[in-house]
Amino acid sequence: MYLNKAKQEQMIVLMNKYLEISNAGENTSYKTDKIMKDFFLNYADLIINGVLYTPPFKFWRFAEIDDLVQEARLALIMSIHKQQWDPERGTIFNFFTTVIIRNLINFTRKHNKFQECDTDIDEIYNNEDMKYYQNYDKHFIMDDIFKELRHYFDGKPKFVKLTELLEHYHYDNLGKKFVKKHFIEFSKAYNFSPAITNTFFAYIKRLIHSRNKEIQELLSDGDWT
Repeated sequence: MYLNKAKQEQMIVLMNKYLEISNAGENTSYKTDKIMKDFFLNYADLIINGVLYTPPFKFWRFAEIDDLVQEARLALIMSIHKQQWDPERGTIFNFFTTVIIRNLINFTRKHNKFQECDTDIDEIYNNEDMKYYQNYDKHFIMDDIFKELRHYFDGKPKFVKLTELLEHYHYDNLGKKFVKKHFIEFSKAYNFSPAITNTFFAYIKRLIHSRNKEIQELLSDGDWT
């Protein structure tokens, strides 16, 4: 589940309010509990549930849902108390997604050492398709790439909208190999013709060669032909 910019900003407001009132978690109260309840129920839990059912991981296969949710919530609370999120490195959505994934991988690995499981959890987590998640810096680089694209297409409303659509598509398909024809089909549902979408990608390729090596590395991970 991807949270749009407005919802992420609301998360940040609640988080900062909580940190200020609680003195970074030192002094909890009814008021701070209410803030965190709003934070999780309306925002953070959406990210947590999105991660639990992300196709490459499917954490729900390896532990009880309630246990996974509580583990993810605890990881986020600890990260908030330590004030680990740096807005210079990426969005709060990306950061919290990474925090959740890291902690649930550790949690489910430990949990399944003592449980019978039909699937080898290390086989799942060490799969070549998981490389995207193992490179956490790249997770943050994605925000910079989309910012670069929005800047590049400034003044071209259709391409700005396609950039936002591509960003939404990317976060809804975390861990999957990108295939351009699949995105073209996806964009048709938003009234973008294959011709305009192909033109959009032609512009992106022009940007690759002229301005941004990181975008070129991103495109090399999928099928953009």
